[in-house]
Amino acid sequence: MTTVSMKKSTGDSTLHLPPVEGRFPLGVLPEFQRNPLNLYLRTMHQYRDVVRLRFGPRYSYTLFQPDFVKHLLVDNNKNYRRAKVGNGLLKSITGENLLTSDGDFWRRQRRLIQPAFHRQRIFGFGQLMTASAAAMLADWDQIPAGQIVRVDQAMMRVTLQIVGQSLFSVDLSTGSSALGHAITVASEYFTYRLGHLFAPPLWVPTPRNLAYKRSQAAVVNQVPDMISARRRLIAEQGDAASSGRQYDMLDLLLDARYEDTGEPMDDQQLAREIRIMISAGHETTANTLTWTLYLLSQNPGAEAKLQAEVDTVLSGRTPTVDDLPQLPYTHQVIQEAMRLYPAAWVVARQSIGEDQLGQYHVPADQGMVMPIYAIHRHPDFWPDAEVFDPERFTPEAAAQQHRFAYFPFGGGPRMCIGNLFALTEAQLILAMIAQRYQPRLQPGYKVEPEALITLRVKGGLPMTLARR
Repeated sequence: MTTVSMKKSTGDSTLHLPPVEGRFPLGVLPEFQRNPLNLYLRTMHQYRDVVRLRFGPRYSYTLFQPDFVKHLLVDNNKNYRRAKVGNGLLKSITGENLLTSDGDFWRRQRRLIQPAFHRQRIFGFGQLMTASAAAMLADWDQIPAGQIVRVDQAMMRVTLQIVGQSLFSVDLSTGSSALGHAITVASEYFTYRLGHLFAPPLWVPTPRNLAYKRSQAAVVNQVPDMISARRRLIAEQGDAASSGRQYDMLDLLLDARYEDTGEPMDDQQLAREIRIMISAGHETTANTLTWTLYLLSQNPGAEAKLQAEVDTVLSGRTPTVDDLPQLPYTHQVIQEAMRLYPAAWVVARQSIGEDQLGQYHVPADQGMVMPIYAIHRHPDFWPDAEVFDPERFTPEAAAQQHRFAYFPFGGGPRMCIGNLFALTEAQLILAMIAQRYQPRLQPGYKVEPEALITLRVKGGLPMTLARR
């Protein structure tokens, strides 16, 4: 272990650099390219709190200790910005928006957008969420018994329909093949570039870069057209209140004004924000529901308890947001699914100045990685960590958890702005599925996670839909 001496205001003290994993010249890069999840699990079990992983010429501090995560995301969050490499690549794909920005620009955008995600606004979309779920279930009712269904695709369609209706009052799922393909290609492109340090930049016309650019036209062109159409509608009919339309997210964002200038977002920035909302707002929840249905199919005791709860509380009727407090086990099932398979499986930062994590020294401009997937399986905080057990999230059990042993939506000032929307949507959809169906995995199918921008089921999830 390497040490570095530092002078502190409290006196002389010797801080350590964390141990290093990976030999010159490539370090752990080949293992990361093969399976980043296994890399982080392996090093978590070996080092427990922190390790410096060598990625070619760079080192990355990888944190597994929840106290260290809390320090970065909450206690000293102003000393950390978005990670240079990963965020730079993501920004080249999505532009500067609430997800990719830092500093004053990020704070300004967060203050402007936050009111659109107020609890009452989100709950106002509850009926829209259940209507989309009901339409999906009606389609399922027409599927012959025993026929294989790609449940992952069904979850993508229903959540894309919900996000489209919430944002624009438009059913984006009618073009879901183009949008879904664009999002998948973007995820794969990001993962490829992150694991290949010397890949040609996007402006070089390689087949991979050209395929990525073609796929993105479905999103890049569609969103500005929708914004322009809404402005024309407002000019002709007035705002939602005066024309009798129901407010959606686009209305709220068009009405929003910056505190310092009183001006709205320009259409170019609005399009950047909405594009990331479309992508993150449906893909993450779709993945969560997909993993949840898989886990329930493998755990009949938990499935039976979920069914008993929705049967008792709902008596066959469609749930509303007012029912959610009476469906605690449904919520616990989703929480445990997000522990084992968090859609956002890793979060990264870059130090601005020097810092200290326990006995460890953090240099300035140091890449910091917090692999949520591995931390959610840390044996010091999660007994029998690989076991699916929704009882971990009873109020009594949750009160004993370390706050940052479980953080599927991140934490601190940059916690996911759409967390309440995602949880509300997932709980309502899961309750409706559990009322009517018992999805079962295709016999012999091997389920594996695939770590793209979000954590997906590799190859999709083929299931049969057994009616209850």
